[in-house]
Amino acid sequence: MAQRDNDSQGQEQRFPVRARRMERPVQDQGTPRGEPSRPGSYDAKLDRMEGRQRSPVRPPRGYQRADDRIREDVCERLMDGPVDVGDVEVTVSNGEVTLIGTVEERWQKRAIEDIACNVRGVHDVHNRVRVKPMQDRPMTQEASRPRDEQPQGTRDDQPYMGG
Repeated sequence: MAQRDNDSQGQEQRFPVRARRMERPVQDQGTPRGEPSRPGSYDAKLDRMEGRQRSPVRPPRGYQRADDRIREDVCERLMDGPVDVGDVEVTVSNGEVTLIGTVEERWQKRAIEDIACNVRGVHDVHNRVRVKPMQDRPMTQEASRPRDEQPQGTRDDQPYMGG
């Protein structure tokens, strides 16, 4: 009787499928991402949820971000942006951002406004940023040299205009 319990070859002969299954258990790989899945499966639900997230997300009714959080986000994004905002002040009141200060060029004024508009919780942006006049801007080293001292370009420096 003891020999019968330890007889693994006898089990293989009587239950070949069970013996193979115990050697290599079957692992469920699931449906690979990107392949069509069954309508009720978890992957199908994830796909539907991902599709919904692409549309604008609305906050719960009556929710409004705190002005301090909005100001902090605007300031952080402005610091990460392409514009030197050292002379710009940011204030927030009831979700309305007010920008006051000066910048070097007109594109910087527009860029600052666009950055502030894209922060979550901002309802409106009042852009009171002024562009510095040309005479107040710091001159670059080459532009500050007198015209006769500036290097003259040769004809090879000019682009070919087809003439």
